[in-house]
Amino acid sequence: MLILFGAWVAVAGGVAALAGLAGLHRVRRLRRDGVTAWALAVPGPEPAGQQPTDPDRRVRLRYTLSDGRVVERIGPVPDRRSGAPRPGDKVLIWYDPPTRTTPWSSAAGAGQGTGRSSSSGC
Repeated sequence: MLILFGAWVAVAGGVAALAGLAGLHRVRRLRRDGVTAWALAVPGPEPAGQQPTDPDRRVRLRYTLSDGRVVERIGPVPDRRSGAPRPGDKVLIWYDPPTRTTPWSSAAGAGQGTGRSSSSGC
């Protein structure tokens, strides 16, 4: 029974390690081949007539693509309170110009990427 449990834990650990390596590969590729842009953190929409209840909630990142289009995407959930971009902050992002424009902010994620775009806070 212990051998079966050990094998199960080893397989689960292997899958987690492969997922982490794939995410790191994406970030390296974006930083090598991607396009950079400065994004502005803007507050998300509030329901009509309600006060904001969570001051640390996710913000939207608004940036301009190399072809002039303006894109606004929901920023990532911050890993720690100090790393969350506040409305009005500028954040450097990397994106794939042809099709992928979803940002990932290292300002909210301690510098490691898991998505199609990457960014670092300033």
